Amino acid sequence: MDSDKLDFRLIFILLFGWGGKTGINCFVLITGYFMCKSHITLKKFLKLVFERYFYAIILFAVFLITGYAKFSGISFLKMIFPFFIV
Repeated sequence: MDSDKLDFRLIFILLFGWGGKTGINCFVLITGYFMCKSHITLKKFLKLVFERYFYAIILFAVFLITGYAKFSGISFLKMIFPFFIV
């Protein structure tokens, strides 16, 4: 397969990945805003952190399964510790 050709599978994966990442980022930001506007507790904070990791792991697995990304230790660490790549 030519690397410079766009076929349906590649376009679908790119749009699906872009839409998924954008939607999850919006969801986490909105959830975080409403959780912080109310009285924040350790339980609420941990719930938000675990939601982020849940969705990050699911998307990482989907990208690996579909072949969009290849597994590497660096990509796994970037998924687990996103604050190091800011």
